[in-house]
Amino acid sequence: MRGRKRWSVAFSLIFLMTILVACGTQAQPSSSLPESDNSASETANSGTDSNPTAAANQVEKVTIRLAHQFNTAALRHEIAQKFADLASERSGGNIKVEIYPSGQLATNATDAFKGVSSGTIDMTIEATVWLTGFVKDFNVLDAPYLFKDKTELIKVAKEEPVQEMFDTLEKEFHIKVINSDYARGPRLVWTKEPIEKPEDFKDVKMRIPSAPLFQETYKSFGVSQMVAIPITEAYQALAQGIADGTEGPLDTIYSAKLHEILQYGNRITPMSTGGLIIFAINEAKWSSLSEQAQEILLESATETAAYANERDEAVDKELEHTMQQEGVTFVDIDQSPFIELTSHVPAKMEEAGIWSKGLYEEIKGFLQ
Repeated sequence: MRGRKRWSVAFSLIFLMTILVACGTQAQPSSSLPESDNSASETANSGTDSNPTAAANQVEKVTIRLAHQFNTAALRHEIAQKFADLASERSGGNIKVEIYPSGQLATNATDAFKGVSSGTIDMTIEATVWLTGFVKDFNVLDAPYLFKDKTELIKVAKEEPVQEMFDTLEKEFHIKVINSDYARGPRLVWTKEPIEKPEDFKDVKMRIPSAPLFQETYKSFGVSQMVAIPITEAYQALAQGIADGTEGPLDTIYSAKLHEILQYGNRITPMSTGGLIIFAINEAKWSSLSEQAQEILLESATETAAYANERDEAVDKELEHTMQQEGVTFVDIDQSPFIELTSHVPAKMEEAGIWSKGLYEEIKGFLQ
């Protein structure tokens, strides 16, 4: 009888502790991205003929250090985690992708690519705009108003001119591209006051990437004061008035909480996509892997890119609604005056040697 009583009391205590723990669980921070449902993952999985169990029996144990500049609430981190999970699953846990977010190993994307080139970082998932210091021709992929949408950009990336850029990147700088099937949605302009016409940029200090193409594009709009600040330092810079505005995709702005300061999302989209995002790995690291490990990484990157494209569109739609609820006003723009102001930019960039002669027209030819 006493034994049964002790067990009853113990069970009651365990039950009570379970309730207390459940009640104490906290919600995610407000700047977290909307959670993914399974639809994108299921779509990405469809058509995949991989056999993780068979591959896992043959693949060696390997650790890959993947670095990016975004915080853990950003879509890019979610994508990196998706890639890591798929590689682990397909290899039976033998391939471990360690993710270093928030600039832990590289404060910005350029440094991440430099790390991959030198081998101090194994891998990154970043935009090609940050590769222009290695291969200048990547600049053309961000020419103002060149692409209607990201589908056109992904299509062009499979054509010979871009593939040659990837080959040069690998041969001369030891950066191997294992996937280029993902591109971000449009980059908007974010400011403290609405921008409806080029004249509204007067006296606005803009946070703009240091890439000459970006600088020339915004100079054409009338922006005279531009500063290049890493995303990890952007909130403080905007709060202190070092900059009055920035440009970028919705998820980058939201995850960094920049919308708390910049409450106008102006639909000025000279870079009609957020850039071609590549999965890049150090060439020596890649060569050290078995064929089975390489195949697993290729398949995982392909599936992750499909997932990322779907998540990107869903997140933008959900974030726009969320940001409106949090006080952001989205400003629709007549882009024709902005398009006219940048019409000279491609020729000027080509004349300055920002990309190779004739490359812009060659890329346009694939879009007809």
